[in-house]
Amino acid sequence: MGASRQPVVRGSAATAVAALAALMGGCPGVGSPAPKNDFAALGEPVTLVVNGHRLRLWVADEPLERNRGLMNVAAEELADTPDGAHRGMLFVFDRPEVLNFWMQNTIVPLDIAYLDHTGRVVQTHTMAPLQTRLYSSIEPAQFAIELPAGMLATIGLGTGDRVSLPDSLLKGNGP
Repeated sequence: MGASRQPVVRGSAATAVAALAALMGGCPGVGSPAPKNDFAALGEPVTLVVNGHRLRLWVADEPLERNRGLMNVAAEELADTPDGAHRGMLFVFDRPEVLNFWMQNTIVPLDIAYLDHTGRVVQTHTMAPLQTRLYSSIEPAQFAIELPAGMLATIGLGTGDRVSLPDSLLKGNGP
């Protein structure tokens, strides 16, 4: 998955060149296959409980992490943890805005739930692999949760429901 917006590149010219090279890696015929996130470098996943189901989510809160999302992640890497938690990714943005995700270079179908700054689900989609079609939040959202396709139905999460997010993610957030 990758957010469809242009990445925000901060830092030196070398950082900008590295970010551009990483993004170009996903263009057909240019360089090597699109890179994927290094889950170990993302730090300890956050655990959320939704309707009695535990979600263990890698947190993507930097532009390059969000752009890479779950690109080139195999289904086996998204299998439930040994303790039964469902794996996925939580995308954290600086402020609420209409978000658009696509599935270029993402090889497994995914569900996405867009959440506003309070944790209310504003839109959900099931996204087909390898598509460049945009899946929009329609309303401003500040968070997105991606899980293997079908998981939103399994855990009973839909538009209008609330997800309790850790205070550390909510601080300073909002319109």
